[in-house]
Amino acid sequence: RGPLEVVVVSMPRQSKLMSLPNDVLYHISDFLWHPVLGHVCQRTWELLQWHHFACTVQPDTLPKTISTVSKHKWTLRSITLLGPSHSLPDVLSSAPFLHTLTLSLKSMESPLDVWGTNRDWLRGLADLKYCPQLRTLTLDLGSNGIGPEGAEQLAELRESQTLQDLTLDVRFNDIQAKGATALATLSATRNLCTLHLGLGGNCLGADG
Repeated sequence: RGPLEVVVVSMPRQSKLMSLPNDVLYHISDFLWHPVLGHVCQRTWELLQWHHFACTVQPDTLPKTISTVSKHKWTLRSITLLGPSHSLPDVLSSAPFLHTLTLSLKSMESPLDVWGTNRDWLRGLADLKYCPQLRTLTLDLGSNGIGPEGAEQLAELRESQTLQDLTLDVRFNDIQAKGATALATLSATRNLCTLHLGLGGNCLGADG
């Protein structure tokens, strides 16, 4: 009788999930901000598999990651990437439904060897201001040597019309007082509710 009771209980749970309309599943998935719901069954996999994307990127897997994100940017709602993914923002600024983006680019010891000039990938990050639905942005850029000029480029994110929560970690980047002053203008972002800036290890001086 025990095993039969388990079967009887599990079947309604599955049918309830399967009976939910697509838009409800979309909302649940967006609330979770995680791809886990897409792995529940075949239906949710087909419906949600490219709504939320998270992975760790290595230099040798970057081209495949960029290709994957580019292919599915029309459905992606949230992205979390750990590792060298500096060039990804270039394909994300026009992602129509992307609302949450987390990039951990900390301690890229020699970014110039892989990504070209700092200006190239920082321009891609600054251009996220054009992402039409981006509300939550977290960038960990610690120990990348972006300098004051790089900080000024990142400050262009203040032009975003949609950002509500911004976390920007630029510790140990030699941004100097000039860069800190530029980043302070992020507080003027039109719809921003919360702003977290990590400025430690930058020797800002009295002017900073």
